[in-house]
Amino acid sequence: MRPTILLAVSAFCLAACDQGPKVLLGGGQWTCAEDEIVLALTFGSGGKLTGDIKMDDESSPEGLHVLVRVSGPWELKGEDELSFSFTEVAIAEAKRGSEPLEQAEAEYFKGMFSDADPVNAKIASIGGNKLVLAQDGKDDLTCTR
Repeated sequence: MRPTILLAVSAFCLAACDQGPKVLLGGGQWTCAEDEIVLALTFGSGGKLTGDIKMDDESSPEGLHVLVRVSGPWELKGEDELSFSFTEVAIAEAKRGSEPLEQAEAEYFKGMFSDADPVNAKIASIGGNKLVLAQDGKDDLTCTR
């Protein structure tokens, strides 16, 4: 009986430790920061991506703050080819200082993401609480949980 329990526990540990990229991607929210933009993305089941994109520019005296809610499809081809796009984009908050942005200016920021090409990236590394995405011609993007 003891060897059977030991084998079962060993098999469970191996399965849990040998998770593929798809399982690791879907294990919670990933936060990626680049300049004044912070992405918080969740790669959900069924290929559903949801998230927030926060832009803060404190360099101007008024301080620009924009929060965009996004969703769309995501796909992992093979072990490392990740693609996703934002098909639904909504401005949750847009202000300069304490004043709301004018509608046309808020729409500009919405268009930045709704009109964007799909993201196609290679997973350079994933493990634990760190994800590194590589895109042709761009710096690697490091995300954490």
